[in-house]
Amino acid sequence: MNTRIFVAALVGAILSFLLGWLIYAFLVTDFYSTHSLMKYYVGLEKSPPNLIGIFLSCFSYTLLLAVIFGSLANITTIKNGALAGIAISLLMYLSFNLGMWSMMNLIGKSIVLVDTLINAITGGIIGAVIAWILGYKKSE
Repeated sequence: MNTRIFVAALVGAILSFLLGWLIYAFLVTDFYSTHSLMKYYVGLEKSPPNLIGIFLSCFSYTLLLAVIFGSLANITTIKNGALAGIAISLLMYLSFNLGMWSMMNLIGKSIVLVDTLINAITGGIIGAVIAWILGYKKSE
């Protein structure tokens, strides 16, 4: 792994962390509390959450994107990064959310759809930034 991939993943992780905070702490909080089944499982959620763990989760996700973009697919433009970020995130989160919905009583069908779409959109934004960093002044 080269330095450019690591930097792209790190910047992507910071962006992912901040977008997650903005979206889940402010924009869709009411939707999730209304449609989540977590309220029936008192004590399951950590309060407050482990922010270091959340950041490491963001970093592992963005490192995956950066390695795919930089080492396997040569994705270095904003457009291609956004499209690949959407596609990878959509499929990854659809798989995760369907698995959670089908095996546990934690989320309802509406959260499967909304959470998958939110993560696909943020994946596109993060993918665009990662690809931009990977392609920035690469020809020089």
